[in-house]
Amino acid sequence: MDTNQYLEIFLEESEEHIESLNENLLQLEKNPEDSHIVDEIFRSAHTLKGMAATMGFENMTKLTHKMEDVFQEIRSNSLKVSSNLMDVLFKCMDALSSMIGKISQSGNDSYDIDNLIKLLENGNSNEEIAVTNNSEESKAYASNEVNLYEKDIIEKAASQGYKTYSIEVVIDKNCVMKSARAFIVFNTLDNLGDIIDSKPSVEDIEDEKFDDRFTVHLISKHDKDFVKSKLTAISEIMEVNIEEILYSKEIKDNKNFEKAANINNDDQIKHSKTNKSVRVDIERLDNLMNLVSELIIIKTRLEGLESNEKKS
Repeated sequence: MDTNQYLEIFLEESEEHIESLNENLLQLEKNPEDSHIVDEIFRSAHTLKGMAATMGFENMTKLTHKMEDVFQEIRSNSLKVSSNLMDVLFKCMDALSSMIGKISQSGNDSYDIDNLIKLLENGNSNEEIAVTNNSEESKAYASNEVNLYEKDIIEKAASQGYKTYSIEVVIDKNCVMKSARAFIVFNTLDNLGDIIDSKPSVEDIEDEKFDDRFTVHLISKHDKDFVKSKLTAISEIMEVNIEEILYSKEIKDNKNFEKAANINNDDQIKHSKTNKSVRVDIERLDNLMNLVSELIIIKTRLEGLESNEKKS
C-alpha cells in the first residue's frame, strides 16, 4: 500500500488528536475520577494507534497501544490515576509530538520508546520515575507545558539570541467582546515576535470558547518587562503573567537534538516550517472590529441622548 499520498492527512489528523489528548490529560489531572475524560482519552489513543498502524509507523503504534491499555485498565477500575502516572503520560505526549515532527521532516518515527513502555507499566507505583536522556530531558521545560516539537523551535531561537516566553493574559470578566480584545493582544505580540502556540487554540479564542484567560508561547528578542508593558497598556487586560521558558545547554548537547535543522537568520525563524505562527482569520477580525466601532457609536449616541434629557 502506497501511504505517501495520505501522509499529509495523517500528520494533520495526528496533530489534532495529540492536541486533544494533551487538553484532556490536563483536565484529567484536575479531575482524576472523571470517567468521561478517561473515555475521551481512550478513544483518541485508540484512533491514533489505528492511524499509525495503517501508515506503518511502528514506534508510534506501540506507544499508543500501551497508552490505550493503560486507559482500559483505568476504565475497568483496575488502575488508579496518580501523579506518577500523569507524569509518564505527559512524557508520552512529548514523545508523540517529537515523532510527528520527525515524520514530517524525514518520514520516519525513529524514537527510543523502551523506557516509556516500562514507565507506563510502572507509572502507578510509588517509586520515583527515572529520568533518561531522550524524551525525559523535557524536565527543563516541564512547568511551561511545552512539547518536544516546540523545544526544537526554542533551541533554534535561543541559538540566535531569542527568548521564549509563556504568557498568561487575563481579560476583564465584564469585557463585552473577549475575542476582539484577544485579537488586539495577538496583534501586539505578533509585532514583538512570533507566537508558536496558544492555549486554548486560536479557533476557540476566535469563537470565545474560553473563560477570562488564555496562554501563548512567544519567541522574541525583547525583554520580559517590555513585553509585559505593551500588554498591560491594552484596555480591559486585568493581568499579565510572563515566565521565560529557559533553554537548557544539556538539551543542546544531547545527540537527539543534533539533527535539528539550523536557523541562520531572523527571516528563517519567522518562516521555518516548524514555526507556524498563530494567525487569526482576517475576515473575522474585520467583522469584530466593525462591530466594536458600531458599539462605540451607539454608546456615544446614548450618552448624547442622556445628556440632552438632563439639560431639558
